[in-house]
Amino acid sequence: MPYFSILMPAYNAGPVIGETLDCLLAQTFTDWECIVVDDDSKDDTESAVRRYADPRIKFFRTGSNLGYAGNLKRCFDLAEGTCLFLLGNDDILSPVCLERTHAAFEMAPDIAIVTRAYYIWDTDPNQPIRYTPQLDPTTDRIISPDDDDHVWFMLFSTIAQLSSLAIKRELMRGSVNPFCFPAHAEPFLASFRDHRGVFLKGYLLAVRKGLSQSRHVSSIYDVSPLWSWVDCFDRVFAGPRWERPRRLGRDFVAKNVQGLVQVRCRSSLRNFLREVWLHVVYRPVNLVSWRFWLFAIGSFVMPPKALRRFTDRFTPLVCRPPSGTVALVR
Repeated sequence: MPYFSILMPAYNAGPVIGETLDCLLAQTFTDWECIVVDDDSKDDTESAVRRYADPRIKFFRTGSNLGYAGNLKRCFDLAEGTCLFLLGNDDILSPVCLERTHAAFEMAPDIAIVTRAYYIWDTDPNQPIRYTPQLDPTTDRIISPDDDDHVWFMLFSTIAQLSSLAIKRELMRGSVNPFCFPAHAEPFLASFRDHRGVFLKGYLLAVRKGLSQSRHVSSIYDVSPLWSWVDCFDRVFAGPRWERPRRLGRDFVAKNVQGLVQVRCRSSLRNFLREVWLHVVYRPVNLVSWRFWLFAIGSFVMPPKALRRFTDRFTPLVCRPPSGTVALVR
């Protein structure tokens, strides 16, 4: 039995999946299997994976398109490792990512999840254009459901991206959420609810921007992203004992008003107006927030094509970290 089952749901990843597999083969920790499940791709994803002769890389096909959540569930079902390590088919890991994640699980027997900060890149994985903050840049820190609100908010900031989130299989709770955006987050959060976790220091993950389905598959917005996150928090944190993380999770996602730009750029006007309304329903204080009105009105009045060009050009200028402060750990 391998220590890590690396779960890689794949779709039309032929041009990029090789870079991700190469970064796996460069890992300093080598006790892993990689389960690549192709969700009925229309390109050369299968041949790109089968070029690798390493027996740790295992390729499967779904037979029909299941969507992200269904494909991820298939990955979970095929896993045999002690710990599950999630990985997008186009992201890049630090060579020490698995080694550091393994060391985190070994910090205590009740460590159920490991998380991390990450950054997003566009054309060069060494050039971040956006990033999430570290909890503690000096140490890998054990976190608990009883920690303060700041720790919860920092945890929530890590779960939008699946890559390098890790779960100990024997301590796993919950199952894959049926909706796209929180699909991977539900078992991760449910496992943390009942145990402890580790927030790693440093940047061990670089997330590729261009091929995300949130930019190319408009149908994923037919179910409200905001509602699906709130529904996930309500399911995982049901009952009076978990009122605080349930409330904090709702506030975190409803405060993320910049997400309105994404919905406007990639989906219909109807879906955008629904999302604006839900930001008020779940966080009424947004009505007196200048940021909410800036993103809501600005996204409404600008045509989607112009809005996409504007955000692609100016987001890196506003969100890029100071030079030299964010880079993959080597």
